Amino acid sequence: MQLQKIIGLPPSTYISDSLMLNSMPVLEFTPCYPEMETGLTLFSLKEEWQEYESLLEKHGFSLSEKPLKLAFLAENLPADSFSNDYGESFLDKLTDVVSSGAAEISQIFGSRNVKETYGKISSILSESGGVAGMVGGGMDTAVKQAKSFFEKAEGGFGSRFQGVGDLVSGLLAGARIDFPQIWKNSVYNPSYSFNIRLFNPNPGNKTATEKYIIGPLAAILLLGLPITEDGSTYNWPFLHKVYCKGLFHMDPAFITNITVTKGGEQQLVSYNQRLSIVDVRIDIGSLFGSILAGKQYESKNRPTLENYLNILKEERKIESVRGNPQGSQSSSPTSDLLKTNPSVARETETEKGISPRVGASEKGIYDTLKTTQPSI
Repeated sequence: MQLQKIIGLPPSTYISDSLMLNSMPVLEFTPCYPEMETGLTLFSLKEEWQEYESLLEKHGFSLSEKPLKLAFLAENLPADSFSNDYGESFLDKLTDVVSSGAAEISQIFGSRNVKETYGKISSILSESGGVAGMVGGGMDTAVKQAKSFFEKAEGGFGSRFQGVGDLVSGLLAGARIDFPQIWKNSVYNPSYSFNIRLFNPNPGNKTATEKYIIGPLAAILLLGLPITEDGSTYNWPFLHKVYCKGLFHMDPAFITNITVTKGGEQQLVSYNQRLSIVDVRIDIGSLFGSILAGKQYESKNRPTLENYLNILKEERKIESVRGNPQGSQSSSPTSDLLKTNPSVARETETEKGISPRVGASEKGIYDTLKTTQPSI
């Protein structure tokens, strides 16, 4: 069974089909496999329609044209995020020349420099000579070692950085310098999420259900499901080129998530438990985490500012809203169904022998009331 040209268009109404088509943005998916190439980009994408269409045909469906076109609801348009990450430089680490213990000691004694810290420690130990004697002079030895460390550190920095003796003394006592942060990395994070609503104009008809619900679901799920060769093991799904004229062109892209909501937000399921609406949400991401800007740089295999801006210059052809409504466009699900097989749209499960939900007596009462009370 051949699918419609644009999946996700609503059924025909008294409104022009062209008007509905103009109001809905359309995605174009091209399934691909990676292909090795020279350079740091590593690989580019090679279109793989033969593999995709053979998988789709196993489920009894085929595409009417390529690429695969999906009309989505304009409720959550694509959003791009460009961010820069800044952090501390190596100078912040160089100024941290003493242990955290030395800085804490200076803070405990309320000292702002090395000499003041050493002086207060010596004074306290001199007043408590009994304690030093109890430990066999060990405390006095520790103080002398600390004094030697502070003097060597201060002298060493003072000889290398002339005129900054007070600064070094303060650093050794736990002071800090607020150096400016430096650039670490840049990140390009596109957030693309699309809701495709599949409409079934006649849930009572098996052909309509297959054409407008089951077939489109098969085509969409094949874009993101892993592929098996032997029925037991599986490997990567398709990568993609995703294009939406005037909005974006993501190449290479991958599908991060597909969410299928049966019945949609309205939970529309017919009495025979066939689906009237199915909402399919597709989230896609980019294989590259940055977008580049350069004076003499152009690449079709990764995001660049030039490619990004060129897409925004494009526009889609507007369909003429003049003409016959009720199926003026062949891409409309209902008009397509009526043109290919007019009897199909009238066929219901009731005509196949299932008893109607309203009995003959109730119908007679209704007809009588309708005759006597024309306003009903």
